[in-house]
Amino acid sequence: MQNCYGFLVHLNGEKVGKGIIPKESYVVSCIIMALHRQDGSESVFYQLSGLDVDANLHLEWGSKELSLGDRISLEVIESPMEPSEIKSVRTAKSESFSDEDLLKQKIKQFYSLKAELKDHI
Repeated sequence: MQNCYGFLVHLNGEKVGKGIIPKESYVVSCIIMALHRQDGSESVFYQLSGLDVDANLHLEWGSKELSLGDRISLEVIESPMEPSEIKSVRTAKSESFSDEDLLKQKIKQFYSLKAELKDHI
């Protein structure tokens, strides 16, 4: 059986997550985000998640708010196909959008950008 790849995440020297999917078709990602919203709220966090392509399931091994000065280390790991502890599972949306739905979404985005950029046009 082939090996699979994933990530081992440490936060401030402590192991906080390991994400591996024991399948042949998968996606594993570790995202570190800093968000600043228009309302002034902010958030800095990491998320370790993935997609079991065959079962069409989103998997999450964990996420955590980060603080100023936190140190994250990310190690790419290779492992025999054995599952790691999964915190949550949800079905992936695989619906396709009609041309009409796509056009509606583009028009909505157009008017939103037009309002946002009105002083620059």
